[in-house]
Amino acid sequence: MSDPSPRPVFVIGSFVMACCWFTPRLPARGEHVHADGFLMEPGGKGLNVAVGLRRLGAPVHLLLGVGDDMAAQALLGRLRQEGLSDAHVHRFAGPSGHGVGLIDQAGDNIIAVHPGANHLLGREHARAAAVDIAASAVVYAQFEAPDEAIAEAFRLARQAGASTVLNPSPWRPIASEVLQQVDTLLLNEHEARALWGAQTDASGPTSARDSGEGLSPDEFEAVRAWRQAHPGVQLLVTLGEAGCWLWPAGADVDSPRHHPARRVQAVDTTGCGDAFAAAWCQALAAGLDASPALHLATSAGAWVASRQGVLGALPSGDELKAWMTGAGP
Repeated sequence: MSDPSPRPVFVIGSFVMACCWFTPRLPARGEHVHADGFLMEPGGKGLNVAVGLRRLGAPVHLLLGVGDDMAAQALLGRLRQEGLSDAHVHRFAGPSGHGVGLIDQAGDNIIAVHPGANHLLGREHARAAAVDIAASAVVYAQFEAPDEAIAEAFRLARQAGASTVLNPSPWRPIASEVLQQVDTLLLNEHEARALWGAQTDASGPTSARDSGEGLSPDEFEAVRAWRQAHPGVQLLVTLGEAGCWLWPAGADVDSPRHHPARRVQAVDTTGCGDAFAAAWCQALAAGLDASPALHLATSAGAWVASRQGVLGALPSGDELKAWMTGAGP
């Protein structure tokens, strides 16, 4: 699954102690729904991606902020279990991040997160990791971390010739200081619509779910306008069962690449985007071309979507390879 001596991936992480309830359907406002399952495990988008990368065989450096609570102690034990160093894990007074998720029988979910110590990371913490950032092939960030830490880490990465990947999730407008340092912008359909300013009715006939390859004509026009303004950014948009679209940097805005998704029965879609991001970054660090990288990433996302939980569901490199070739479960 990886190069014999792969260069590391540096992850600007986040930690959230995740509590998930599994329900027959998602409740309406003010409604009480009986849950028939419960799961609590260390999570957070940045942690999920770091663990996913490590299991796929990539060396990983992880920048993380945690609190002074029991959740942090559990996290440090999990890092050791996964073979991840705590060299860039910073302890702060106060709570660690915590989150709650409701997941229905179709795998759809609603999630709320309290960031806790995640939002206490700053430029100085990124600078303290400058040597490991410079030694990495890819530097990945997501928006459970603050702009200041991301911007500084990406600046250091660009200086050293590393590739930068930003997943702006949970969505907030992307600061220009961050965007100007991004090589690949990785978004799901909801984040993409927020980026483009598209006001598409997700239940209407032009929605992503109704167009065989996931984008309506109006949405392609929105992409065109954004890409013309930011031609140096590679744009990668994931669309669940509709696969993903890739617009390489500098390429003709009318020549994107579509890659289909692997068809699975979705059980829990909570972490499939993080699994996709981990596999995409691992593929970049291993020097894979776009087609095999997208195949690896969509397969990793489908693997996790077909299983319950996130950290427990992330595949090893051998498991994913066997599944992709039809030899695994």
